[in-house]
Amino acid sequence: MGITLNIKDLVPKWVVSISGRFTNDILFDPYSLKVWKKLIITVGQKNSSFEPWFIEKLAGCRSMTRLLYSQFHLSKELTIDSIVFTVGMEALDRGELAKNEKRVIQYSQALLTKWYSELSDNNILKERFETKIGKTVPIISPVGKRRDEELLSILKDPEKLRREFFRTYSTEKATDDKFRVFLPKHGCIDWKDENSIIISLNTFETFELGFFRIGYDYNSLDETLEKKAHVSCAAVSKDKRKEVANFSDGETFGDEIKESRAIWMT
Repeated sequence: MGITLNIKDLVPKWVVSISGRFTNDILFDPYSLKVWKKLIITVGQKNSSFEPWFIEKLAGCRSMTRLLYSQFHLSKELTIDSIVFTVGMEALDRGELAKNEKRVIQYSQALLTKWYSELSDNNILKERFETKIGKTVPIISPVGKRRDEELLSILKDPEKLRREFFRTYSTEKATDDKFRVFLPKHGCIDWKDENSIIISLNTFETFELGFFRIGYDYNSLDETLEKKAHVSCAAVSKDKRKEVANFSDGETFGDEIKESRAIWMT
């Protein structure tokens, strides 16, 4: 009697395991992003405070995609602060923040609650979330009155908001590379140090999505916090999970940049 072999039987188990994980990664990213974008739009449509075009832009922007990917690829927890500062920053840079500061907090709380509810009900997301982060889906509590007032105060001050937004990217580690981000003031970039923020980053992990933004400028710094080089070009990485950059001193962080993928250029 002949023996029928499945081609999989001829492949070592470790090869099948690695291949499976690679395939799952490729399929999971677009699936989870589709769910995330739908939630952003669905929650935004519950209230007419924000223009429909802004909600659409919000769903597709890199900084919001970062909030999703950072959970599954960097094991970071999604918090009310991270959503408020991100939504607030996008609203500020797109002229939608004025008189909507309270709405940003309300929207962020609703999105956070909706997302964790989706994680609890969606087995694909839940399994991935608990495997990557090693935690169960948390129960979300309303923002406390004191923190609510603090967030509102930050949203009403554009400079504070921009600083808090970029601070979410910083590792705050002394051994990591330092970068100075120059912030806009009165509609244009002010290259004075007092109108900038210094960020610490592990450049072997490149830059999280949404870091390089039109209307801002970037320098890498030396150990004395003096200018080392100026960013010349930044782009989305090949796997679309990070941003990569070239600097004027020839230093490159991440894979090769193609002009067609550029998101920031000198």
